[in-house]
Amino acid sequence: MKKAALCLISLFIFAGNSFGQILTEEGATQKIIAQKESKELYREAILLYEEGNLDKAILLLGKSLKLDPDNKKAGLLFIEALLKKKEETVKAKEEALKAQEEAKVEETEEEEEADTAEEFLKETLAKERVDTGEIKTEIGIVKEGPGLKEVEQEIEGEVAREEELKKQQAEALELEEKKKREEEAGKKEAAQPEVAAPKEEQDAYQLAMQLKERKMYGEAIAHFQNFLKEFVGSAYEEGVFLAIAESQFALKEYAQAKSSYQKFLSDFEKSKQLDYAQYMIGKSSEKAKDYDQAVLDYLELLNTYSESKFVVDAQLGMANSFREKKDYRQALIEYQKVVDFYPENKAAAQAIFSIADIYDHTFEVRDYKRAVLAYGKVVADYPDSLFVERARQRKRYLEENYL
Repeated sequence: MKKAALCLISLFIFAGNSFGQILTEEGATQKIIAQKESKELYREAILLYEEGNLDKAILLLGKSLKLDPDNKKAGLLFIEALLKKKEETVKAKEEALKAQEEAKVEETEEEEEADTAEEFLKETLAKERVDTGEIKTEIGIVKEGPGLKEVEQEIEGEVAREEELKKQQAEALELEEKKKREEEAGKKEAAQPEVAAPKEEQDAYQLAMQLKERKMYGEAIAHFQNFLKEFVGSAYEEGVFLAIAESQFALKEYAQAKSSYQKFLSDFEKSKQLDYAQYMIGKSSEKAKDYDQAVLDYLELLNTYSESKFVVDAQLGMANSFREKKDYRQALIEYQKVVDFYPENKAAAQAIFSIADIYDHTFEVRDYKRAVLAYGKVVADYPDSLFVERARQRKRYLEENYL
């Protein structure tokens, strides 16, 4: 009887162990399946993210993390998608407000040249996304299942910490812009044709130029066009054609500006400003967000006017256009050409900073080591650049948190 009882007890113990083992194996199998499904959802989310479909990408990433909370790649992309969604929402609101303000303004503000380092830095600081690395609890936050509100709070905290730096940069920008405007005014004054034109003709020309200088571009264009009709064959004709194109560009009428610059090329084949007109054709395409055409226009200048003083700006504009097209690898190549071929030009500082910024903030080609090296080059080689303070800050942050 004792033997029978012992056998029965042993049997129960064996069965219990076997059942426990089965449950353990079944749990492990389910976990593997969940991890596999999580990875598949993550891959689908990447494609949606790259296509700009943030809502669906966020949805799939949320499901991916629910299946596997330890999927760090999905967690990082989830936060990045939320940040980008936040950025797009803010940008849409800003554009709506800007449109309302512009409807009330009678005089259009002159648009600053985007090829300058000053304008580029303004745009970078204005639209720069706070990197996911700056949210130190990123994986922990994802595991807890945050909403957009929590992420927004993190962003606002980071923005507040950078506000003082932006203020300092803005003050430096104002000084640089003032200096640039004074230099350009001097160049234009020196470039005015010295002609013995009748007083009536001189007065008409000066009136139109004064309207342009006062940023009354619509009125200036009308006066310039009347001038061309009234004073056919005037010695001022070349300058008038350019002034019309420049005024259209300032009014953000990029298609009209481009057409005017192209007409200038065909009508004034012996002009010494053909390279400038070709450069502005590229700039007009870039501003109109026709980046494919902008690349071709800038390439035309590089091939046709290889000795032009606008070659560096054209090379930089081509790099910027590739970046806007999201062809980041080609953009890196074009920026590097600016650094390699024109290391003494101030555009080189902007180019190397752009390289660092792409490696730092662009998900598709992110490489923190290369970003740190590029930021370090800005600090070491261009200590007087407007980009140096931002480069120093990002370099220090990446070294402390990622390297």
